Amino acid sequence: YKRQIMSIITNVGDGLFLLLVAFFVFLFRSKKMAIILFIAFIVSSGLVQFLKHVVFENHMRPMYVFQHVKGFHQIKDFHYHLFQSFPSGHSTSSFVLFTFLAMNFAKNWQTKILCFIGALFFAFTRVYLSQHYFEDMFAGAMIGFLCMKYTQVFLQSKWLHLDQPLNK
Repeated sequence: YKRQIMSIITNVGDGLFLLLVAFFVFLFRSKKMAIILFIAFIVSSGLVQFLKHVVFENHMRPMYVFQHVKGFHQIKDFHYHLFQSFPSGHSTSSFVLFTFLAMNFAKNWQTKILCFIGALFFAFTRVYLSQHYFEDMFAGAMIGFLCMKYTQVFLQSKWLHLDQPLNK
């Protein structure tokens, strides 16, 4: 039962979910923040895909290694990937999203810690579901955090005009 729930909530780390959040931020909050989130996502995703498909293309996923082990639990109707494990893209997207939330919406350190716990939880679903090893999750988390942090730091002051009302 827990694995079925995890197989659903792991989608918070999917890039499409992050793009949906960026779209809503753009519509209802701030064009500048949405563009910064989108750029951090593009940079981090590009880096992850390069690492997965070029540098670590032969890094097998846990299910590849354990698929023939008797008693290894699998979720019925869950699509397991077997190849290109390193780094975890879902972990990257989770950390981009929750770092963004912590930097832009968290009012105190307790809320920032909750954002970190949320990012860690959604990243960990990938390990729990045998889609990644811990090091895949950790590397993805670091890529996501650093891409979001540096994108925000470098672009925050450069695009102040994006949130200004148009003068007529």
